[in-house]
Amino acid sequence: VENNSEASFTDSLTVVAKTEIGDTILADKISTGIVGVFKDSVFGKSTASIYVQPLLSSNSLVFGAADEVLSTDSIVLSLQYSGIYGDKLSSHTFNVYRVDEELSSSTSYYSNSTIQIQSSILGTKTFSPNLDSTVTVSIPNGIGGSNQVNLDPQLRIKLDNALGDEILAESGMTAVSNDESFIQLLKGLKITPQDTSTLGFNEKSLLYFALTSSNTKLTIYYTATSSSASISKSIDFPINSSSVRFNAFSHDYSNSEVEKSLQSSINDSLFTYTVAMAGVQTV
Repeated sequence: VENNSEASFTDSLTVVAKTEIGDTILADKISTGIVGVFKDSVFGKSTASIYVQPLLSSNSLVFGAADEVLSTDSIVLSLQYSGIYGDKLSSHTFNVYRVDEELSSSTSYYSNSTIQIQSSILGTKTFSPNLDSTVTVSIPNGIGGSNQVNLDPQLRIKLDNALGDEILAESGMTAVSNDESFIQLLKGLKITPQDTSTLGFNEKSLLYFALTSSNTKLTIYYTATSSSASISKSIDFPINSSSVRFNAFSHDYSNSEVEKSLQSSINDSLFTYTVAMAGVQTV
Protein backbone atom coordinates (compact mmCIF):
# COMPACT_ATOMS: atom_id res chain seq x y z
CA VAL A 1 0.00 0.00 0.00
CA GLU A 2 1.45 3.32 -1.04
CA ASN A 3 2.04 5.74 1.84
CA ASN A 4 1.15 9.32 0.81
CA SER A 5 1.22 10.87 4.29
CA GLU A 6 3.29 13.97 4.87
CA ALA A 7 3.84 16.61 7.52
CA SER A 8 4.67 20.29 7.52
CA PHE A 9 5.89 22.72 10.17
CA THR A 10 5.54 26.45 10.67
CA ASP A 11 6.63 28.81 13.41
CA SER A 12 5.03 31.91 11.94
CA LEU A 13 1.43 31.35 13.17
CA THR A 14 0.19 33.17 16.27
CA VAL A 15 -3.08 32.45 18.03
CA VAL A 16 -4.32 35.44 20.03
CA ALA A 17 -7.26 35.06 22.44
CA LYS A 18 -8.92 37.21 25.05
CA THR A 19 -11.83 37.11 27.49
CA GLU A 20 -14.65 39.59 27.03
CA ILE A 21 -18.17 40.18 28.33
CA GLY A 22 -20.60 37.99 26.42
CA ASP A 23 -23.59 39.11 24.42
CA THR A 24 -27.08 38.90 25.83
CA ILE A 25 -28.94 35.76 24.76
CA LEU A 26 -32.53 34.99 23.81
CA ALA A 27 -33.96 33.54 27.04
CA ASP A 28 -37.70 33.18 26.52
CA LYS A 29 -40.08 30.29 25.82
CA ILE A 30 -37.89 28.14 28.06
CA SER A 31 -38.97 24.77 29.39
CA THR A 32 -36.38 24.87 32.20
CA GLY A 33 -35.92 27.98 34.30
CA ILE A 34 -32.98 28.80 36.58
CA VAL A 35 -33.32 30.65 39.89
CA GLY A 36 -30.61 31.22 42.45
CA VAL A 37 -27.15 32.59 43.01
CA PHE A 38 -23.71 30.97 43.04
CA LYS A 39 -20.35 32.60 43.70
CA ASP A 40 -17.30 30.93 42.19
CA SER A 41 -13.69 31.98 42.84
CA VAL A 42 -12.92 31.76 39.13
CA PHE A 43 -16.13 33.04 37.54
CA GLY A 44 -17.50 35.36 40.24
CA LYS A 45 -21.15 35.63 41.25
CA SER A 46 -23.93 34.58 38.90
CA THR A 47 -27.56 35.39 39.68
CA ALA A 48 -30.64 34.04 37.90
CA SER A 49 -34.31 35.03 38.09
CA ILE A 50 -37.36 33.89 36.17
CA TYR A 51 -40.52 35.58 34.97
CA VAL A 52 -43.61 33.39 34.55
CA GLN A 53 -47.20 33.98 33.47
CA PRO A 54 -49.97 31.88 35.06
CA LEU A 55 -52.98 31.30 32.79
CA LEU A 56 -56.53 30.00 33.19
CA SER A 57 -57.22 26.27 33.54
CA SER A 58 -60.30 26.81 31.38
CA ASN A 59 -62.34 29.70 30.01
CA SER A 60 -65.26 31.39 31.76
CA LEU A 61 -64.31 30.37 35.28
CA VAL A 62 -66.88 30.46 38.08
CA PHE A 63 -65.46 29.88 41.55
CA GLY A 64 -68.72 29.56 43.47
CA ALA A 65 -72.47 30.01 43.47
CA ALA A 66 -74.03 33.48 43.47
CA ASP A 67 -75.06 33.19 47.14
CA GLU A 68 -71.63 32.04 48.35
CA VAL A 69 -68.96 34.20 49.95
CA LEU A 70 -65.49 33.26 48.69
CA SER A 71 -62.39 33.73 50.84
CA THR A 72 -58.80 32.67 50.24
CA ASP A 73 -57.29 30.17 52.67
CA SER A 74 -53.92 30.25 50.90
CA ILE A 75 -52.47 30.93 47.47
CA VAL A 76 -49.41 28.89 46.49
CA LEU A 77 -46.88 29.12 43.67
CA SER A 78 -45.53 25.64 42.90
CA LEU A 79 -42.30 25.09 40.93
CA GLN A 80 -41.24 21.53 40.10
CA TYR A 81 -37.53 20.86 40.55
CA SER A 82 -35.49 19.51 37.65
CA GLY A 83 -31.89 19.94 38.84
CA ILE A 84 -29.30 21.85 40.85
CA TYR A 85 -25.80 23.28 40.36
CA GLY A 86 -23.61 24.15 43.32
CA ASP A 87 -23.96 23.44 47.04
CA LYS A 88 -26.92 21.05 47.41
CA LEU A 89 -27.16 21.68 51.17
CA SER A 90 -27.25 25.47 51.11
CA SER A 91 -30.23 27.50 52.29
CA HIS A 92 -31.97 29.94 49.96
CA THR A 93 -34.45 32.78 50.29
CA PHE A 94 -36.56 33.44 47.20
CA ASN A 95 -38.85 36.44 46.81
CA VAL A 96 -41.85 36.61 44.48
CA TYR A 97 -42.98 39.91 42.96
CA ARG A 98 -46.02 40.80 40.90
CA VAL A 99 -45.18 41.93 37.39
CA ASP A 100 -46.49 45.42 36.62
CA GLU A 101 -45.88 45.40 32.87
CA GLU A 102 -47.77 43.54 30.18
CA LEU A 103 -45.98 40.41 28.97
CA SER A 104 -46.63 39.32 25.39
CA SER A 105 -46.02 35.92 23.79
CA SER A 106 -45.13 37.75 20.57
CA THR A 107 -42.25 39.61 22.24
CA SER A 108 -38.71 38.21 22.36
CA TYR A 109 -37.24 38.44 25.85
CA TYR A 110 -33.49 38.41 26.39
CA SER A 111 -31.31 37.52 29.34
CA ASN A 112 -30.86 41.19 30.27
CA SER A 113 -34.53 42.17 29.85
CA THR A 114 -35.79 44.48 32.58
CA ILE A 115 -39.47 44.16 33.40
CA GLN A 116 -41.31 46.52 35.73
CA ILE A 117 -42.51 44.88 38.96
CA GLN A 118 -44.47 46.09 41.95
CA SER A 119 -42.27 47.16 44.84
CA SER A 120 -43.87 45.06 47.56
CA ILE A 121 -42.93 41.40 47.99
CA LEU A 122 -45.86 39.14 47.11
CA GLY A 123 -44.36 36.10 48.82
CA THR A 124 -41.08 34.89 50.27
CA LYS A 125 -39.65 31.57 51.41
CA THR A 126 -36.44 30.45 53.08
CA PHE A 127 -35.67 26.80 52.39
CA SER A 128 -33.10 24.13 51.62
CA PRO A 129 -33.93 22.40 48.33
CA ASN A 130 -35.01 18.76 48.43
CA LEU A 131 -34.94 17.21 44.97
CA ASP A 132 -35.35 13.63 46.16
CA SER A 133 -38.54 13.49 48.25
CA THR A 134 -42.12 13.72 47.07
CA VAL A 135 -44.40 16.38 48.53
CA THR A 136 -47.73 15.42 50.10
CA VAL A 137 -50.48 17.96 49.47
CA SER A 138 -54.07 18.00 50.73
CA ILE A 139 -56.39 18.98 47.86
CA PRO A 140 -60.06 19.82 48.58
CA ASN A 141 -62.46 17.60 46.65
CA GLY A 142 -65.17 20.25 46.41
CA ILE A 143 -67.76 18.31 48.41
CA GLY A 144 -66.48 18.93 51.91
CA GLY A 145 -63.54 16.54 52.03
CA SER A 146 -59.99 16.40 50.73
CA ASN A 147 -57.59 14.03 49.01
CA GLN A 148 -53.96 13.44 49.96
CA VAL A 149 -51.78 13.52 46.83
CA ASN A 150 -48.05 12.77 46.52
CA LEU A 151 -46.40 15.10 44.02
CA ASP A 152 -42.95 15.21 42.44
CA PRO A 153 -40.29 17.22 44.35
CA GLN A 154 -41.17 20.89 44.16
CA LEU A 155 -40.78 24.28 45.76
CA ARG A 156 -44.02 25.72 47.15
CA ILE A 157 -44.16 29.43 48.03
CA LYS A 158 -47.18 30.96 49.77
CA LEU A 159 -48.22 34.34 48.36
CA ASP A 160 -50.28 37.16 49.85
CA ASN A 161 -53.91 36.03 50.29
CA ALA A 162 -55.02 39.42 48.96
CA LEU A 163 -54.06 38.25 45.45
CA GLY A 164 -56.29 35.21 45.84
CA ASP A 165 -59.21 37.34 47.02
CA GLU A 166 -58.67 39.70 44.09
CA ILE A 167 -58.94 36.83 41.61
CA LEU A 168 -61.88 35.15 43.38
CA ALA A 169 -63.81 38.43 43.26
CA GLU A 170 -63.80 38.14 39.46
CA SER A 171 -65.80 34.88 39.49
CA GLY A 172 -67.88 34.66 36.32
CA MET A 173 -66.62 38.06 35.16
CA THR A 174 -64.69 39.17 32.07
CA ALA A 175 -61.30 39.00 33.83
CA VAL A 176 -61.50 35.19 34.04
CA SER A 177 -63.32 34.61 30.75
CA ASN A 178 -60.13 33.86 28.76
CA ASP A 179 -56.34 34.11 28.99
CA GLU A 180 -56.20 37.44 27.17
CA SER A 181 -58.42 39.02 29.82
CA PHE A 182 -56.79 37.24 32.76
CA ILE A 183 -53.29 38.50 31.98
CA GLN A 184 -54.63 42.03 32.26
CA LEU A 185 -55.52 41.20 35.86
CA LEU A 186 -52.39 39.18 36.71
CA LYS A 187 -49.65 40.07 34.24
CA GLY A 188 -47.08 37.68 35.67
CA LEU A 189 -44.73 36.83 38.52
CA LYS A 190 -41.00 37.28 39.06
CA ILE A 191 -39.11 34.77 41.23
CA THR A 192 -35.69 35.96 42.33
CA PRO A 193 -33.12 35.19 45.05
CA GLN A 194 -32.89 37.60 47.96
CA ASP A 195 -29.88 39.92 48.03
CA THR A 196 -26.66 38.00 48.77
CA SER A 197 -24.06 40.78 48.81
CA THR A 198 -22.04 39.09 51.58
CA LEU A 199 -21.77 35.74 49.81
CA GLY A 200 -18.44 33.89 50.06
CA PHE A 201 -16.77 31.85 47.34
CA ASN A 202 -18.36 28.52 46.37
CA GLU A 203 -21.54 29.24 48.32
CA LYS A 204 -25.21 28.79 47.35
CA SER A 205 -26.51 27.13 44.19
CA LEU A 206 -28.56 27.54 41.05
CA LEU A 207 -31.86 25.65 41.03
CA TYR A 208 -33.50 24.34 37.87
CA PHE A 209 -37.30 24.23 37.54
CA ALA A 210 -39.52 22.48 34.98
CA LEU A 211 -41.63 25.44 33.90
CA THR A 212 -44.04 23.54 31.63
CA SER A 213 -44.67 20.69 34.06
CA SER A 214 -48.26 20.20 35.22
CA ASN A 215 -46.92 20.65 38.77
CA THR A 216 -45.66 24.17 38.02
CA LYS A 217 -48.64 26.44 38.63
CA LEU A 218 -50.43 28.93 40.85
CA THR A 219 -53.16 27.47 43.09
CA ILE A 220 -55.81 29.21 45.17
CA TYR A 221 -57.17 27.21 48.10
CA TYR A 222 -60.40 28.86 49.25
CA THR A 223 -63.63 28.46 51.17
CA ALA A 224 -67.06 28.99 49.64
CA THR A 225 -69.53 29.87 52.41
CA SER A 226 -73.30 29.90 52.01
CA SER A 227 -76.11 30.10 54.54
CA SER A 228 -76.07 26.33 54.85
CA ALA A 229 -72.43 25.22 54.55
CA SER A 230 -68.77 26.11 54.11
CA ILE A 231 -66.92 24.04 51.54
CA SER A 232 -63.16 24.04 50.84
CA LYS A 233 -62.21 24.26 47.18
CA SER A 234 -59.14 24.90 45.01
CA ILE A 235 -58.46 26.20 41.52
CA ASP A 236 -55.24 25.92 39.48
CA PHE A 237 -53.73 28.51 37.16
CA PRO A 238 -51.16 26.59 35.10
CA ILE A 239 -47.84 27.82 33.78
CA ASN A 240 -47.53 26.00 30.47
CA SER A 241 -46.21 26.17 26.92
CA SER A 242 -48.60 29.06 26.15
CA SER A 243 -47.29 31.16 29.07
CA VAL A 244 -44.65 33.85 28.73
CA ARG A 245 -41.66 32.55 30.66
CA PHE A 246 -38.04 33.68 30.50
CA ASN A 247 -34.79 33.89 32.44
CA ALA A 248 -32.85 36.99 33.45
CA PHE A 249 -29.16 36.68 34.33
CA SER A 250 -26.57 38.96 35.93
CA HIS A 251 -22.89 38.49 36.76
CA ASP A 252 -20.46 40.14 39.16
CA TYR A 253 -16.82 39.31 38.38
CA SER A 254 -15.29 41.31 41.27
CA ASN A 255 -12.17 39.71 42.81
CA SER A 256 -12.39 36.69 40.51
CA GLU A 257 -9.95 35.18 38.03
CA VAL A 258 -12.28 36.29 35.25
CA GLU A 259 -11.93 39.90 36.40
CA LYS A 260 -8.14 39.61 36.05
CA SER A 261 -8.54 38.15 32.58
CA LEU A 262 -10.92 40.93 31.54
CA GLN A 263 -8.39 43.51 32.69
CA SER A 264 -5.45 41.88 30.88
CA SER A 265 -4.20 43.17 27.54
CA ILE A 266 -4.70 40.90 24.55
CA ASN A 267 -0.98 39.98 24.38
CA ASP A 268 -0.42 38.72 27.91
CA SER A 269 -3.55 36.61 28.51
CA LEU A 270 -2.41 33.08 29.34
CA PHE A 271 -5.94 31.94 30.25
CA THR A 272 -9.30 32.78 28.75
CA TYR A 273 -12.77 31.92 30.02
CA THR A 274 -16.24 31.04 28.84
CA VAL A 275 -19.24 30.73 31.16
CA ALA A 276 -22.93 30.03 30.61
CA MET A 277 -25.95 32.25 31.37
CA ALA A 278 -24.75 35.03 29.05
CA GLY A 279 -21.49 35.36 30.97
CA VAL A 280 -18.00 35.92 29.56
CA GLN A 281 -16.78 34.43 26.29
CA THR A 282 -13.44 33.77 24.62
CA VAL A 283 -12.58 35.61 21.41
